[in-house]
Amino acid sequence: ATRPCVPPKDTMVLSSGVRHNVSLRLLPVALAVLASCLSVVSAASTPLVLAPAEFTAGSSVSVRVHGTVGANGLTVVLADVTTRDTPSTVASATAVAANGDAQTVLLTVPASADVTNARYKLRLFASSAAPSTTSAPIAEHDVKVLASPELSVSSIITVGANVDTITLVTESDKPAYKPGQDVNARALAFTANDYAPKTGVVTFTFRDPQTFVARRVVATTDLFGVATAQMATSTEPPLGTWQIEASFVETTGGGTDADAVTANPLPFTMEKYVLPTFEVDVVLDSDSVFRGIDKVDGTVKATYTHGPRVGGEVAVSVWQKRSRGFGGGFGVGVIGGGMMGRMAMPEMRMAAPDQGSGTSSSTNSEYTLLKEIPPFVLSQGGVTDFSVDLSDANVDYGWGGWGQLGGPAILVEASVKSAATGETQNGTATALPRFRTYDVHITCPSVFKPGTQSECLFNAESFSDSRVTGTFSVSSKFYKKNGDTVSGANSPIAITLTSSDQGQKKFYVTIPTDTPSCCLVSDAYQWRSGSCCLSSGEVVFDSSAAGAKNAASALNAAAAVLPDAVPSASHWGSIATPSGVINAHVTIHGAPLERVGVGVSISATVRSSFDPPGGFFDYAVLSNGVGVLVSGQVARDGLVTFTTTNTMQSAQLVVYVGNDGNGGESVNVVACAKPIGVTTTAANNQRGLPQNVTLSLDVLETTPGSGVSLTATTTAPGSRVYLLAHDVSVILQSKGTQSAMSASKVSQAAAATLGVSETDGDTTFDPMSQMSGGLQCYPPADIDATQVLLVTAMKTNTCVPNGFGGMIEDEMMMAMPLAAPEMAFKSNVAETDTAGASALSADADDSDSSPTETIQTRRFFPETWVWRSVDTDNSTGIGQLDDLRAPDTITRWRFRAFSSHPSLGIGVADELADASVLTVSKPFFVRPFLPYSAVRGETVTVRVGVFNDLNFPVTANVGVVANDSNFELVSSSGSVQVTVPAKSSGSTNFSIRPKKLGDIEVGIFGTTNTVSDAVVKTLKIVPEGFPKVSTVNAVVRRTDGENASIVSLLADLPDASRIVPGSVIATLTLIGDVMGPSLSGLEKLVQMPFGCGEQNMITLAPNAAAMKYLSISQKATREISEKASRNVNVGYQRQLTYRHESGAFSAFGEREYDGGTNPGSVWLTAFVLRTFANAEAVAELDFSPDETILTTAAAFLASQQNPNGSFTDPSPPIHTEMTGAAGAGVGLAAYCLLAMVDGGRSSLNVGRAIAYVSQSMDTVNGNAYVVAIAARALTNACLVVNQGCDAAESAREKLQSMGVENADGTKHWGGVAGGSNTGELSSAEFSGTRVGKETSTQVEATGYATIAFVEAGDLETAYQGARWLMLRRNANGGFRSTQDTVVGLEALSRFASATLGTEFSLDVTVEPNGFGLDSFVKSVTSDTFDVLQRVDVGNTTELKLTVTGAGTALAQLSVTYNLVQDPSSVAYDLIVTAKAVVADNKKRRFFSRRKLLASSVVAGEVLAEDVDTVEITACTKRADGVTQNSQGMVLLEVGLFTGFAATVDSLDSIRLVGAGLARRVDADDRLVTFYLEDVTDEETCVTFDTAKLFGVANLQPAVSTVKAYYHPEQVTVTDVKADTLGLRVGARDATESVTVGGDPANARRQAVSKGTRFDFTQTRVACFAAAAVAACVLG
Repeated sequence: ATRPCVPPKDTMVLSSGVRHNVSLRLLPVALAVLASCLSVVSAASTPLVLAPAEFTAGSSVSVRVHGTVGANGLTVVLADVTTRDTPSTVASATAVAANGDAQTVLLTVPASADVTNARYKLRLFASSAAPSTTSAPIAEHDVKVLASPELSVSSIITVGANVDTITLVTESDKPAYKPGQDVNARALAFTANDYAPKTGVVTFTFRDPQTFVARRVVATTDLFGVATAQMATSTEPPLGTWQIEASFVETTGGGTDADAVTANPLPFTMEKYVLPTFEVDVVLDSDSVFRGIDKVDGTVKATYTHGPRVGGEVAVSVWQKRSRGFGGGFGVGVIGGGMMGRMAMPEMRMAAPDQGSGTSSSTNSEYTLLKEIPPFVLSQGGVTDFSVDLSDANVDYGWGGWGQLGGPAILVEASVKSAATGETQNGTATALPRFRTYDVHITCPSVFKPGTQSECLFNAESFSDSRVTGTFSVSSKFYKKNGDTVSGANSPIAITLTSSDQGQKKFYVTIPTDTPSCCLVSDAYQWRSGSCCLSSGEVVFDSSAAGAKNAASALNAAAAVLPDAVPSASHWGSIATPSGVINAHVTIHGAPLERVGVGVSISATVRSSFDPPGGFFDYAVLSNGVGVLVSGQVARDGLVTFTTTNTMQSAQLVVYVGNDGNGGESVNVVACAKPIGVTTTAANNQRGLPQNVTLSLDVLETTPGSGVSLTATTTAPGSRVYLLAHDVSVILQSKGTQSAMSASKVSQAAAATLGVSETDGDTTFDPMSQMSGGLQCYPPADIDATQVLLVTAMKTNTCVPNGFGGMIEDEMMMAMPLAAPEMAFKSNVAETDTAGASALSADADDSDSSPTETIQTRRFFPETWVWRSVDTDNSTGIGQLDDLRAPDTITRWRFRAFSSHPSLGIGVADELADASVLTVSKPFFVRPFLPYSAVRGETVTVRVGVFNDLNFPVTANVGVVANDSNFELVSSSGSVQVTVPAKSSGSTNFSIRPKKLGDIEVGIFGTTNTVSDAVVKTLKIVPEGFPKVSTVNAVVRRTDGENASIVSLLADLPDASRIVPGSVIATLTLIGDVMGPSLSGLEKLVQMPFGCGEQNMITLAPNAAAMKYLSISQKATREISEKASRNVNVGYQRQLTYRHESGAFSAFGEREYDGGTNPGSVWLTAFVLRTFANAEAVAELDFSPDETILTTAAAFLASQQNPNGSFTDPSPPIHTEMTGAAGAGVGLAAYCLLAMVDGGRSSLNVGRAIAYVSQSMDTVNGNAYVVAIAARALTNACLVVNQGCDAAESAREKLQSMGVENADGTKHWGGVAGGSNTGELSSAEFSGTRVGKETSTQVEATGYATIAFVEAGDLETAYQGARWLMLRRNANGGFRSTQDTVVGLEALSRFASATLGTEFSLDVTVEPNGFGLDSFVKSVTSDTFDVLQRVDVGNTTELKLTVTGAGTALAQLSVTYNLVQDPSSVAYDLIVTAKAVVADNKKRRFFSRRKLLASSVVAGEVLAEDVDTVEITACTKRADGVTQNSQGMVLLEVGLFTGFAATVDSLDSIRLVGAGLARRVDADDRLVTFYLEDVTDEETCVTFDTAKLFGVANLQPAVSTVKAYYHPEQVTVTDVKADTLGLRVGARDATESVTVGGDPANARRQAVSKGTRFDFTQTRVACFAAAAVAACVLG
């Protein structure tokens, strides 16, 4: 597209661009960093091109050419110089001499220009010298060619970029789901340049928190480019963050999978929750708290989601974030554009399941309580003012030093408790403690130009509602290189601010000139003794002046007596570098400080220190990607005037002239540039979408069950409108997260596809940069080389980005973003999904206390109401839905919509429009308040709110509908009388005791003489007792034509008399990817290395092993790749601290505790060498170890090899479990051989090792482990270096003979047969295998054997070993320990990689053995082989699987049940205690407001149901007599009392204090799970707080367990009673959150004591304890 950019012939146009030639003497200038005003030479007789630094593919760019007459014509060439010796012309334009010495030409860049890989230059030639590969240009400069200019997407469309790139965007019906709810998703495919929909096939992939594929849906789009998918969820799905992935392949264009376009993953959470019914808003009168005033004033507003205010009580507390650094400062928790942010926050932020790292980035800060106001009643209308006096609260206001805005953030938290239901929600607001009431900023150009006046800005920023006024004084001083100083000619300067100035005013500083006799041009580039050149200058605010003090006192009366109440400010700038002539500079005054609109007249004055040759400067306005837009000439002190246009969104005003110092326009260029920001009209046009869609409802408020009509209107008739309506409480529950389609989501996706910035304005425009004049660099210059390009042989003075001086803006400190405070929304009220509608007839014995007529019952409580589409009329563009019926939830419903037309594009409705919100309410209704779940046998308190919105009081008969089959009514009466005033609410309580498991219905009614209501809610009842799980696996591998395979899966459960009735729940999982179950636990394998040299490798190696498989199977996601890469690289750096000078590695490094030296461990060095070499080969890990590290490690191994090829380890590993049986002898030699071959080094030593290992095979007849690792090492050597092949074959033959064949057709090595199978089974019939009988040696030996047979191509034998491993995986996908899991994982990944190409066409018929359970069929195909199919199979403990077809599949039956009593053998000691929290005045904010007991209560007499805060402490250690084989990760699952939730802040304290020991912390509504890095014989304790969400009586004991992660049968179970709580008085120190041996975990950073080095038990304990905080550190 061309633009009308050719000016009149008597004007000159200047293009923005960056490239110039300089002499060698001035080479440093070319390397200088970017700034805002430049000196450049432009003479009519000297060729020069002014151009933008960025060109646009598919458009024409205007450039200004000078010097055409003297050169007899000039040619400008855009050249592709990717191949340096053979540049090619992309675009060119010629300026002929006949058209004038200065003229504008257009370069048309083809759309086919390579915008990704090519390198371009803008080159200038004399027309007589035709451009060729051999002709030298007059000048040239690098230039960028982009897909489109960095404007908004709508602007790209406007200029007609010819791009046809497909974009895919997804939405879901809501961002959070409960177990059992359906997840709905839609995908929209369109072209990014014109938003036209595309048709094709969309593949939806739903991934669980472990990145398992839970469901894959392949859907064809409709004609409007939209496809839909749905995933049903089970009642017990994995909790946490899930993702919806989508890919699109166009069908009309013959697209293939290789052409697939992917959407950004769309996350959603799966959690157990109840929706909030109201939100709390805290508004502060000021976003600042002033020193000397010490007060916080504000308003609390609590509003139900259906509109009315909340009645009840509110407690206000004020907290301050703990300062973590010098004087507080910028680590403050504030959000938004100002210094104060507001957000809703419930009282109890129930700890959500951890989503990965085990640490929290948003809640790691501790807060100290400053002051709290006891609970008080909300005033009428739910709005209450408050005032908190902080004069005695010891507020940290900071120290008031340079650049400091104040102390750490103050958090004001209001906790509102509804009088009607008891529901509690929180709201917060933040304020900044201010050391002073105002601040001053002085902003001047970053370079001062001698002989000119610098335009500066004085800004007095008030932190109160009043503006700063008064008369202020600033002075200027300049420094010379010889040490002399000189004051500015007009210093000091008086600045008077009135209220109309809004705190800022321009002023001008006169810069002295340099003295030519002692200041040379060359002094700017090098130091010279005797130089008197100006070097820098500063402008200083006089804080001692009367006007400055008076301004402080006017804002804060206390300022008169406060020290340091007046701010200080100054500006420092360097001196501009002259362009060949001393004191020759030009500058621009009056450019606007803010963006302006289109059509605005801009005027700026050109100031200079010299008269320009010819009497005029040239000027131009130009934009990147567009070129020169305006040009002309202006005299010294003259005015440049132009009118803004759409194409000036981010433009530069450039003034320039050639100046040789003698009146000629040659040799040098003097120039200045100022940015111009324009807000374009396209940026405001609904983000440039081609059509609009609006929604309207026939009513904005209605009652439950009433009909509703919706009208959708589009500006493109014949469009289809896709609708969504969800309860606004869902957004509160999801912390404000939106998952629906939005205009910003669509346009941002389009921008990302096009590779441009999608903003409403160019973010590079800084309003203050007009003053600061650019960026610092050396030598100082001020032309922005990323905007303005000068192509000339003359000397120029520009700043190149990323040069010596960096890019530090003077206003950086002002613009520094401030961290947002923690925020959370959580629900306390259930709105249960129960489809359908029915009438509730409440019958009771007493006619006075129950209704006498049938009441319409509310029981339809969806969270998503509308998920459908409607077509609009082809003429009117109107579509209607007349069949909507309002749900029964009392709330507001938000409607969202987007539209699509096959040829006219897409549109998105305004999500904030009032017309798309429907309020559903009743003048009288009842609302029960129930927890998410309760334990059978507990007494549940049902709080019932009674709401009366009528204009008169009512007396209501409120009761519980009897349901003897579901629950027992504990209350003395089933109904009560409640009187409720007009426009108010009341409440009552009932107690019930659930009788059966599962979801039970609780019906509540309320009747008056005139109005009535009834509601049915569901409550999930879970079994009592001690939870257990039994897992059984089976693997089937078939080829076509075989008879059907019969597989029996029988879970091993105890006698039925020991099992809690109704507690058995069975789940079948089926997957064709044999690595799937291990990948589900990949988060546990891909973890940050820590600890001493051995522990570090134990946790580093799984990262490489896991990523190797993911890479081969192409399943490596960006997130897991980045995490594994970070872990490996960090672990590598840590491992180097244990490296010896010899290249060896050992557990603690070279220095011993006694002062001696450790010679290094052969085994550990081999382990390091092999791990690093294998990690280097995985591209996704981005890991490049120093070659010296690997070479010297291999050299150390070689030095420890004996003449016979064996190895001697002078320092065997402390953690002997790392080595298996490879710690000495043939096993060690085989392991070293494996390392040397994988490391690719020491070929001579490889031969010796091969000879030794092969010759020693006859001596290891009884050790299958050694034979297995030897066969693995020899086979690897044969495969990689083609040595030892005969020996490898012999070793494998021997290994075959040593394998133990099992009845299920598997084979294992390393000991007697594992499992529990007995009898002989035919090949067509076999049973599943229960895990837990194998040993670590068996797992490792079988792993090594499996790899050896895979590498030898013997997949049949390899399958026997791989299948044995598959069947022995526990529910977490691992084995007994970290080390055997690494070997087993590598074996399974090798086998899986070798069989990836297998065709899958399996049909599995499942026949559960149980009453009322029907059989069903599941299929495993090539499209679904990696989908983990989960099926709830009732209470069965046995399944019969009939498998036909071809392929490999893994089936797992997992049966959970509860035991009446815990029969577990004790592997760990576990003690769990609970304490009620007693109030004192020193508590910290571990959670929101708590109701604390009085300190007079007696320990042992407190019931959990009577308190609001309970502290839980769980302590565990290895049981006496338990061997160290129980080492490895340990799961500590701490049970919670019903109705209580763990507080987020106390769990964060555990993550901080126990970092390294508590590797991860997960939480749900009944458990908090801690992943502990081993449990030793020292007691490890974790302590956290829980807070009450719901009232429950007769609380059942909370059951806790501790078990080995890789062997869950090693478990200990205990419980804590709810009726004998202890007491905790006062606050708990955060360091007590995690202790080991009675000491805080982070105190274990100290050195391990001398004398323990050779005591393996003590050393191991000390090392693992130290690993809890990151490392074993020597003294």
